[in-house]
Amino acid sequence: MNQNDLNLNELTNRFSIKNVSIDRLYLAVDSMGIASRLQRMFPFNQSSRYYRSKFSNNGFTIYVDPIVRNIPKVKLIINTKRHRNELTEPIKEVLALTKDWIISALDIAYDFNVKMSNTFVLARANAIKNTYDRNVYWFSRRNDSRSLLYDKKKQLEEKGKKVNDNNWIRYEIRLCPKSKMPLVNMDFSYLESLIDKHIFVPSYSKLESLSTNDKEILRDVKRRKNYDFIGLGTAYQITNIKKTLRSNGVPFYQIFDLMKDQMFKHIIEAIRVDYH
Repeated sequence: MNQNDLNLNELTNRFSIKNVSIDRLYLAVDSMGIASRLQRMFPFNQSSRYYRSKFSNNGFTIYVDPIVRNIPKVKLIINTKRHRNELTEPIKEVLALTKDWIISALDIAYDFNVKMSNTFVLARANAIKNTYDRNVYWFSRRNDSRSLLYDKKKQLEEKGKKVNDNNWIRYEIRLCPKSKMPLVNMDFSYLESLIDKHIFVPSYSKLESLSTNDKEILRDVKRRKNYDFIGLGTAYQITNIKKTLRSNGVPFYQIFDLMKDQMFKHIIEAIRVDYH
């Protein structure tokens, strides 16, 4: 069966996906009228032509940047972890001010019930790997599409929270798209190339198409600071390994597209409301 023909349940089962969610959402709009209305609605801190105005409360933050070409930029940051099931009335009122909100930044969290030791990230040639506090970051110099891999179970347990899952790791994709497509259109095709840059295999050790030697090479790659294949195996072998990883990577955009209605439901409903 072709991967594109698989439904969401089959995909989540095949790749041991526990959950997919929006971790952070940054919206923006250029509008003098919206900026003025917001500054009447909320007690922003004092601003000047050189500094942005800011209002923050209960899981959301609004910035109004200094005026450029006579138009201020309004940025709305929503902590979707706090507002996953329901938005507060102030957020709804802000969203309903305009249908022109665009996504300026978006963090998508993919959770997997797999061991961290079994995962593999096929990093892009220009990717930079950085490890901090057991978290592994991958980013390019353009920084329009970055990722973060970490042990979610361990993170929660260290905070004193009980986790029933035997394994729980998170692969988070952080996007800064350049498109001006209004969010209300629910057309995310412009994100596909940014999301599908990421090749992540949740359980490479279970791939029958990889030999024992292939898996040893991948283990060696994971031990390296730069996550490279230099000096490991033959060129032909490395090419085949990478080809196998790509064909068995998580179809991140396809899963995101199948779940977009669920993830953005409350946001879109609020944007489409007309407050009087």
